Amino acid sequence: MWWSKDTIALVTGANKGIGLQLARELARRGLTTILTSRDESSGRKAIESLLEEGIDRERLVYHQLDITSPDSVDALADWVSRSYGRIEILINNAGVNSIGVPDLEQAKYVVETNYYGTKRVIEAMVPLLKPGARIVNVSSKVGDFSVSSSRISMRNLGDSYDFSTALEDIATLTPSSIDEMIQEFFRAVEAKEIKARGWPCMGEEIPLAPPEILAGYSLSKIALNAYARIIAEKLAREKEIFFNSMCPGSTSTAMSGFKGHSVEIGADTAVWIALLPPGTPEEPLPHGRFFMDRKDVGFSQMPVFYDGQFYKTLGDLPKSK
Repeated sequence: MWWSKDTIALVTGANKGIGLQLARELARRGLTTILTSRDESSGRKAIESLLEEGIDRERLVYHQLDITSPDSVDALADWVSRSYGRIEILINNAGVNSIGVPDLEQAKYVVETNYYGTKRVIEAMVPLLKPGARIVNVSSKVGDFSVSSSRISMRNLGDSYDFSTALEDIATLTPSSIDEMIQEFFRAVEAKEIKARGWPCMGEEIPLAPPEILAGYSLSKIALNAYARIIAEKLAREKEIFFNSMCPGSTSTAMSGFKGHSVEIGADTAVWIALLPPGTPEEPLPHGRFFMDRKDVGFSQMPVFYDGQFYKTLGDLPKSK
C-alpha cells in the first residue's frame, strides 16, 4: 500500500451516512482523516462514535465546514495549510437532497450547495494537493448528461440548444457556460416551465411522481459532473492530480429515506478510487471518469445502482423494493 499515517485525507459531510463511512474506512486503514461537517456538534459526535469502535484517536481530526460559506471554506484551507501543509486525498461528499417540484428559492439552495459549494472547496484545496493526489466527487446518477432527450430553450441560443451534446463537448464546455445553463434553469423554475422548456425531469421514471420532482437536484449534479470533466483534464496535466466522480447508488441513509443498499456498499467505490495504487506510464491513474460499483460507466446513459445491483432505469427496480 502507498499510504501511511502521514497521508492526509479530507472528507466533507462526514458526520453521518456515506460521509461517515468514508471517514471510517480511511481511518481504519491508517490514514490521518479530517472529518468535516456543517454542524460542529454532530461532527464531534461522529468522531466519538468512531473512537468507540476502536479507531485510533491519532487518525481522526475534526474541523467545521459549511461549503456554502466562502469564509468557512477559506478558514478550513488556512487551517489545513498551517496544520499539515498539504493533503493527498479530498473526497467531496457534502450536499443536500431535494425532492419535490422546486420553487426558485429551493432550486438556488440546492445548486448553491451541491455545485457551487463543492466547486468552492475544490478551488480552495487544489493549492494544497501534492502531485499524485486524488479528488473524488460523490455525485449521482441523476447528473447523467443524457437525462434530457429534448432541446433546451436557452435565452441566448434559441430553442435548438442541444443540452446533452453541449455537456459532452469538453472542448467547448466552460465554467461560464455551466453558469449560463444554471441561470437559464432558474428562469424556467421561476416561470414554472421546467418540463415545458425541456429541462431534465427524471421524475418521469418514477411512477405517480410529478416529472419535475428531482429537477433541482438533477440540475445541481449535472453541473457538478460537467465541472468535474472540465477540471479533471487540467489538473491531471498541470499538477498530476487525479480527479474522478462516482455514484454510491441508492444507499440506506437519511437522504434516501433509508432505502437501498448499505453504506458499506455505497462508500466502497469512493474509497477504492481514493486508494488506487500509483499509476505508471503504461497504466496511468484514471482521471475525469465516472464510476459505479468500481466500474467506469461514463457520464451518459448511466445504469441505476440499487441494492447492490445495476438496473437500466428507475422504473426497472423490483416492485417489492
